[in-house]
This record gives sequence, structure tokens and C-alpha cells, in this order.
Amino acid sequence: MNITDRIMNVLIRRGETLTTSSDLDQVSPEYDFKEQHAIKVRSDQNSLFKIALAFKLRDDPLIRFFLSLRFPARRLKAFDATDMFDFEDFIVLREIPSKEIIRGLLGTFDSSNTSPVMRSPSDFIHFTRPGFYKVFVSIMVTSITKGECLLTTETRIKCTDRKTKRLFLPYWICIRWVSGILRLRMLNHIKKISEQGGDINVSAR
Repeated sequence: MNITDRIMNVLIRRGETLTTSSDLDQVSPEYDFKEQHAIKVRSDQNSLFKIALAFKLRDDPLIRFFLSLRFPARRLKAFDATDMFDFEDFIVLREIPSKEIIRGLLGTFDSSNTSPVMRSPSDFIHFTRPGFYKVFVSIMVTSITKGECLLTTETRIKCTDRKTKRLFLPYWICIRWVSGILRLRMLNHIKKISEQGGDINVSAR
């Protein structure tokens, strides 16, 4: 049972309700792989969402290090926060003020495949050309009680054909544990900055 389910059970016993429904169910109702993590944060919903929205992957040194390994073409800039892989490389698919932002990224295992330019969220959502996988990443803030929220991140992967899905499976098995660590680092970084009332641009130690 994950933390979301445990919190939900506690609130049900208290006679309270908690809405944690994500718009991912509309943006990516079908998917091949999924990962979700959540953490409780002492904060109001609006403030926490602003900090989560401003978070950059490069803000955390460990995440920055793994990104430099994953994207070797940018390795020399791993500690230069101005030009390395980050959320700027994603397309914003949907944003619900003070609640959720969903981003998308297109990937492929075939270096000869040229990724098309996504001019709109609809282009990304309805993209089905074989040989690609679509990454959907949600960061969501849900109010639990006054002054306390649930911060959730969920990743869904949708492959555009069976061959890509077969290729993605061993890749997913290899990277999932690292991916989980990095997502928890992200949540804890946002939590730390939020609860300390600081600046999201201050790197975690």
C-alpha cells in the first residue's frame, strides 16, 4: 500500500475526503508503464504549487549528475545550470492552477528517427508514429488538511508500437530504481524548500 492509499484510509476513518484524481487520466488514459510517488508537505496548496512549478531538475546535484550521464552530449555542462536537459525540454500538456502541471517528452531508441516538432499539446497527445515512446510527467498538489498537502509525481510511458514497447521494457527495468530515487529526491527538495520558506533555486544538500 503506497502513501496515497494510507493517507486516504486515514481520512476515510476520520470521515474526511481527499481528491487525488489526476488529469493524466484524460491526457494519457492508456499507458504501458507507470510510476508514482507522493510525500506530505506542511504548506498551503497555492504556495507549494508555485514552488513545485518552479522546480528544475538541475536544482538537485544528484539529479543533475545522473542527467549528465543520461545525456552525454551535455555532460560538460552538467554543473552549468544554463544549458542542460531539464523541464524546458518538455512540452506543457496541461496546467491546472494551484493543482497540477502535466508535461510531455518524446523519445526513441532509433537514432535515425527525427522527432517531429510538437506545436501543440494535441499534437503530442495524438502522436502515434511507430518507433517512439511518449513520456507523461505530472506534478500535483492536493490539500489534505489546513496547512498540509500531498505532493505527488506520476510518470506514464506510452509506446507507439509493439517493437518500441519490447525495447523499452528492459530499459525500464534497468532505470526504474534510479528513476524512483530521483523522483523522491525531487519531492523532498520541493518539500524542504517549501517548509523552510526559501527559494526553489537553492540547491539541496
